Amino acid sequence: MMKPYLLYLLAWITCFSLASCNFLESDPCNLVICANGGFCEDGSCLCPEGYEAADCSLISRDKFIQEYEMVVTDHAASHNIPNAQITEDASSILNMKLEFVYASELISIDLLVTDSLEFDLPDQMINGFLPAQMGDGYIDSTGMVYINAINTDGNAYTITYELTPQ
Repeated sequence: MMKPYLLYLLAWITCFSLASCNFLESDPCNLVICANGGFCEDGSCLCPEGYEAADCSLISRDKFIQEYEMVVTDHAASHNIPNAQITEDASSILNMKLEFVYASELISIDLLVTDSLEFDLPDQMINGFLPAQMGDGYIDSTGMVYINAINTDGNAYTITYELTPQ
């Protein structure tokens, strides 16, 4: 007497399992979890600005945040700066600062992450000490950071920053 109920229950479980499997296979985003406000499209996460990785779990600027040895070259000379650092700027997930001491002055330059490997140096007066500059930069596969800036105070010349991780 119990066997028909068991067969019915087994048939129901099998049918439900097959339907569930077909449902999961039909939408490539069913098993994809995207962090930090990312969303799934066609089985891949699309990350908001400032985040990257397959699941949007990494903050893009984090790869830049560290201490560097730096060489600054302008129209007149090259300057070795042994202790420069790129730090987080809490005002936005995209903002960071290049900080170093030059001629006994703490220099702080705002940087803005534009994608996974690149950033902008927005037009800015730097500590009232260095000429206004703007430009862009990137990190290469070895961790070296390069910034090309243009003096925007009327005497246009290029300033190059080369940062080697310590």
